[in-house]
Amino acid sequence: MIKSREIHLVSTGDDTTQVLAEAMEFGRILNLSSTNLLKIRLLTEETMSILRTLTGEINLDITFVEKDGTVMLNVETDTFMDATKRADLLSLSQSGVNSSAKGILGRIRDAFEMAFAIPAGVDVSNYTNPAMMMGVMNQPEQVMDTLYWSLAAYKDNVEQEEEKADLSPDGWDLLEKSIISSIADDVQIGIRGNHVVMAVIYKLKDQ
Repeated sequence: MIKSREIHLVSTGDDTTQVLAEAMEFGRILNLSSTNLLKIRLLTEETMSILRTLTGEINLDITFVEKDGTVMLNVETDTFMDATKRADLLSLSQSGVNSSAKGILGRIRDAFEMAFAIPAGVDVSNYTNPAMMMGVMNQPEQVMDTLYWSLAAYKDNVEQEEEKADLSPDGWDLLEKSIISSIADDVQIGIRGNHVVMAVIYKLKDQ
């Protein structure tokens, strides 16, 4: 396993240049092809777009990891939040309504915010609605212990709902217009101890 240096940032700051530079340096260490480098850059840019819209000032740690031909962009943060913000987010989760969630990036951001609002050591299902809890399963140790949300599971859910008459017509449109859903093999949001991890997963293509 190869791991990059850790970048610490606050979500409200603009550290895109620093993180992109680390992504490109990591790609050069791995001697990646220009195609793989470009895709990792695009995934990094989209991830930073999500982070810049998070609620409040959130301390985040970002690393790049490569193992067995898969690159993961990992974003980690503590589960602790201000009590007022936590109450607001949990209320939002229970209602299942968020007018600010636009497209798949908004959905990923909301899932990440809800995950770090959950107090450590509790039953995750007690703090989520069925639309958020998709695909709970065991994941690699280096990613997380409990999967809370998965882009791959969300895609499967949309595909299944598309076969039903009550599907909203923009289900696949939201996915197809997003770079991250087109390039990433998965985006997983989960809980590891008292930390929340968002892992953007990309399987390297043939060099």
